[in-house]
Amino acid sequence: MPCLLNVVDVIGKKWTFSLLEEINFHGNCGFNYLTKKMSISPKVLADRLKELEQLGIISKKINPLQTNYKLTKKGISLHEILHNLKIWQGAYNNLQCATTLCSECTEIKSMHNKSIDN
Repeated sequence: MPCLLNVVDVIGKKWTFSLLEEINFHGNCGFNYLTKKMSISPKVLADRLKELEQLGIISKKINPLQTNYKLTKKGISLHEILHNLKIWQGAYNNLQCATTLCSECTEIKSMHNKSIDN
């Protein structure tokens, strides 16, 4: 059984969490789209995508015009866990999300405030 620290090491690397968020939010994403959207260097992006693909978190589909990436079943499951961590953070901390690509923080805060009111 893999050590939890190994999982934290992978998702804790710079850009990995934001990359998973972007792929989850937009579905099939191309390499160039991700580079421009995230303002990430092509080398770092290639390294992160390769690692996530090797771990079975994302899959790569090569088309004639571009290569697309999407979350696998394993990646969707991981994203659900990360989403729950964001909900927990919103409930117990006033910290802002570490990623500027996150579109869920406002929604999470709203859900938390509603649950407090009830």
